Amino acid sequence: MFSLADGIPQREQQILAAVAAGEVEHHWHPLTWTANGRVVRALVSREPLALRRGDHRLYVSTTFPTAQAIGDMIGGSMLTTKISDEIQRQAPVKVAPHVRNWSADGTMARTDRMIQQSAALAAAVAGRDELKSNLGKDWILTRRNWPAPAGTGEDLPAGQKGSRRNGANFGWYLPNAPSRSPGGERVIQSIGLAHDFGHTDYSQLLRYVKRDSITVDGQPVGYATALADPVLSPLLQDEGGILPSDRHPDL
Repeated sequence: MFSLADGIPQREQQILAAVAAGEVEHHWHPLTWTANGRVVRALVSREPLALRRGDHRLYVSTTFPTAQAIGDMIGGSMLTTKISDEIQRQAPVKVAPHVRNWSADGTMARTDRMIQQSAALAAAVAGRDELKSNLGKDWILTRRNWPAPAGTGEDLPAGQKGSRRNGANFGWYLPNAPSRSPGGERVIQSIGLAHDFGHTDYSQLLRYVKRDSITVDGQPVGYATALADPVLSPLLQDEGGILPSDRHPDL
């Protein structure tokens, strides 16, 4: 079992240490799509990253900076909404959103809630070794984290709702959801900038794209290079314009 602390900073140091020690379960899965007449291939997380110790397995939820740090450790970058949409469209295993009412009683960031959610998700996918989608929400890259003209985020202090300096989250696909992704898929959580870098909750799981795995029409291109290129960027994200980097500008 993983004896994780209740306090978020200590717990996240424990998670980082476990990943560094190799107590991690994460698999890359090939994903192919066509955009603007060009064929894009990438390796993406087959399912959210989990800690693994013996027979014990735990999907972990973390803050945005810790998600970035873990991505750096495994050679991954955060998804765009377009890549998340493609995973949802193509995944053989799609999970109905496990939405909890734990914000009402202030328990949504507690370690026991993470453990409870992980167990429910593990039961829902029943050990299937295929591409999975919708187990949780994603921390994502978005143009809104950069100032105009590169993005649309308001220049508010970090931590204030809507600040471009906050982490961006997205996801939970549902056919009758009130919001849509930039690509038109219905989601419970459209691109959100409500949470500062200290926020985590049971829903924020960890999925990535392998940053050196991108090819366009068979030609390799770095993820960051492609996102910043006016021609290639629309193949990987559909917010318009470019993304200046493959990581949050404050990280």
